Amino acid sequence: PSPQRFTLSGFVEDAETGERIPGASVFSITGQIGSLSNEYGFFSLTLPAGAHRIGVSYLGYERMEQPIQLATDEHLNFELQPAFLQEIVVTTQPDSVLVESPSLSVEHISLENARKLPSLGGEADVVRLTYQLAGIQTASDGLGGLSVRGGNVDQNLFLLDGVPVYNPLHGVGISSVYNASAIRSAQLYKGVMPAKFGGRTSAVLDVQTKEGNSKALRLETDLGLTSGKVTVEGPLVKEKSSFFVSGRRAFYDFFVVPYTTRKRREDFIDGFVSYFFYDLNLKVNHRFSERDRLYLSYYRGADDFLDVNEQEVRNLDTLVFFADNSQVFWGNVIASLRWNHTFSPRLFANTTLTYSKYAYRSQDFLNLTQTIDTLPPQVLDALVLGYNSNNKDLAANLDFDWFPHPGHRVEFGVAAVRHRFQPGVISLDIPTDIDFDTILNRQPLKSYE
Repeated sequence: PSPQRFTLSGFVEDAETGERIPGASVFSITGQIGSLSNEYGFFSLTLPAGAHRIGVSYLGYERMEQPIQLATDEHLNFELQPAFLQEIVVTTQPDSVLVESPSLSVEHISLENARKLPSLGGEADVVRLTYQLAGIQTASDGLGGLSVRGGNVDQNLFLLDGVPVYNPLHGVGISSVYNASAIRSAQLYKGVMPAKFGGRTSAVLDVQTKEGNSKALRLETDLGLTSGKVTVEGPLVKEKSSFFVSGRRAFYDFFVVPYTTRKRREDFIDGFVSYFFYDLNLKVNHRFSERDRLYLSYYRGADDFLDVNEQEVRNLDTLVFFADNSQVFWGNVIASLRWNHTFSPRLFANTTLTYSKYAYRSQDFLNLTQTIDTLPPQVLDALVLGYNSNNKDLAANLDFDWFPHPGHRVEFGVAAVRHRFQPGVISLDIPTDIDFDTILNRQPLKSYE
């Protein structure tokens, strides 16, 4: 008769921060059987009854081994200590334990490698790192977006904590919306995308943010040539709930505004050009029990461009004032509420409610005013032209991880999405005595899937 089997399950966590580690290897050294923790750090390993020596490892952490006596289903969490490697020795042996991932065309992106790449202002960027991977191309200037295996740049899905990001780049592609200080893990699927991503035709970049240190309060600042970052994390209830906050702001306007002001004064024009962007990441989580954990995450990021041109011309007793000002604003707002629940040692569930919004807004202001000495100013011409476009998504997902047998993992679930599109609202404001509608495309479009 076959030996009786029991299931060892639990979570792999960082010993210093308490954050869960996705993709960690958990294996029985004696039984030559292994598994990987999922994106939420959960693992399930079914072994024959008896004594086993369990090994746990992950890149950047010290490998640990622990003996166990398996006589029933067990729940056990493993805490890995961060490792600072001085030397790497590669060895092999015929009976080494191999834990293979069934995923094809998946790149696990290392943030350490991203920090080694040359970049504008010295800031690491996970999207720019993908440009160095096989099968990925971008424009010759490195700012043309992500083309994976011949696909178009608009055929990719960018995710942040499981929520779609409709515009993943700041400016013309100088930087991405992914703040390196807030990233916990990143995976790029270049083919054979799992069905849970909705059947994308080119690639999926799945980025998970940090959960926050549940053991100690930490403050980190990073000041570069083109941007600055501040990160705060710590426990709300020690080893039970934690928070994470990280903010980033670009400094381009500090350089551009003085330069453009000086150049326009040379042409007898008052004005300047200003551009900057910012990102804010917020995450709170609470552990109700070993089976239940709740996460709330929020992201807001935007770009702000302003072009100011003002000029005064005097002719005898007449002063003419001309202004041509333009402002463009675009950005993302993302929020998600996630509940992790372990039904049994072999069944793990993740329920997520998400909100995603991308908005683009521009406004052009033209003004021509004439002032004659001793007379009040007279507006000769004025025009305010506005354009607004946005799309909003509300979604609900229920995903399951089932480990029916050693070496087998089944993922299944259900998802629903409500899309709301505002293709473009054009507004016009001019001084006139005629009453007419100056707003076009008021009604939004809606769809469901």
